[in-house]
Amino acid sequence: MIRESQIRESWEDADDSAVLRLQACLPQFLSGTLKELSAKSAPTRQQAFVLLRQAADILQGGLETSADAICKAVTQSLKSVDTAATSSLAIAALSFLSTFFATHHPRVYGSHVESLVNAITRCMKDKLHRISAEAFGAASSLAHTARPKGTASPLAVAFTGPIEKLLQATTDVLGDTTVDTDIRERALETLGDLLVHEGDILTQSYPTALPLIKSRLANEASASTAMQVIGRIAEAPTCGGQVFEDWLLQVLPDVMVALRKSKRSAGKNTEFVCLQHVLYRIASSLPVDTADALIIELKAFIETPSALQAVALILEHQPQCRHTVTEQVLPSIKSMLATPSNNPLLNDALAVFCGAYVRGDPQVATSLANELVANVKAGKALPDATAGGTSVSASTARCIGAVVGAAPQSSSQVLHIFEKSIKVCSSSAYRSALICSHQRPPRLISTLLY
Repeated sequence: MIRESQIRESWEDADDSAVLRLQACLPQFLSGTLKELSAKSAPTRQQAFVLLRQAADILQGGLETSADAICKAVTQSLKSVDTAATSSLAIAALSFLSTFFATHHPRVYGSHVESLVNAITRCMKDKLHRISAEAFGAASSLAHTARPKGTASPLAVAFTGPIEKLLQATTDVLGDTTVDTDIRERALETLGDLLVHEGDILTQSYPTALPLIKSRLANEASASTAMQVIGRIAEAPTCGGQVFEDWLLQVLPDVMVALRKSKRSAGKNTEFVCLQHVLYRIASSLPVDTADALIIELKAFIETPSALQAVALILEHQPQCRHTVTEQVLPSIKSMLATPSNNPLLNDALAVFCGAYVRGDPQVATSLANELVANVKAGKALPDATAGGTSVSASTARCIGAVVGAAPQSSSQVLHIFEKSIKVCSSSAYRSALICSHQRPPRLISTLLY
């Protein structure tokens, strides 16, 4: 019998063989395709771009030697779009550009970037939605590859003007209320790509671009995309400065409103990722009343790991909101710890919260450990494994481990609490779970074991 792994290896060998054959005949392939790019027939040129896109995708490059001729052919093909044939040609050329940018180093097309961008920006405003969408796709691809994320080197001088032109055209479309909603959403995504990768050279455009992103939060159809964009640019090191920080502070209440209104059932991941990135960026500059209001809002989602982590982050940077956390959140934490759960992400978040709570005031380490141990109903029968097993004890032990990690000077007092709890506990299963928690505080539980 032929095994699945053998079939997979055969396919991989066949793929490798096809790539090698394409590489071997690449000069002849390019020579023939370039001739087709100069044909009078628009459908012929369209198919030539399709072939070039497929070749660049398969080879992840390979068109360097013909880049000049190809870039000129693209520019020529995008000059006028006035018939069905030229529309299909423009779509094929723009689709090719997206792959071409993604698979080739900027120096390959650097001398043509200005003319290519001029053609792309014209197509962004085309009345045919497919052409506009492909134009924004090409712009996003250029933004990604002109300076890949994480690259420390500055943007090449030749790209500065074209990138600024792309941003201007993108904001023009995004701010035009007569443009179709889907195209404006595509423009929003491209604006995010430009700011994430080239935000440091676009600071003069912040007063225009950033409010446009914020305005899309109020639209239910585009709120999710706006959340993604805000989270991405909040995380991006290329974006910064007082104008940007002030804008993040202004947009935070809108993020919370969008979080509250979200009816999606996927754990509100997009909204919480956005919130966390914004908080990581500006948590230390949050006014106390804003921090308190955020904590109260997050209380409604406190059983979500992401909400717990967000509260911990606020508490870490804004110790003055401690009273609100103690009054509004800590009782819920105790209730959650007393409820069996097999959710490892929630257990991680509970431990993170306890560590942050103690770091804000190490003097509470012993009292919190006492409260957490007392919170476990050791005298009652434990549920079976399907209902959580010894998870109550294990998660409590992890939280106490986080307490010791945050206040190691209190480890001896907490050790005494453990010893006392183990001696008086009527449940051997609880003792085992308490001692054998999979994340032990430094040397603490090991001391009890050995």
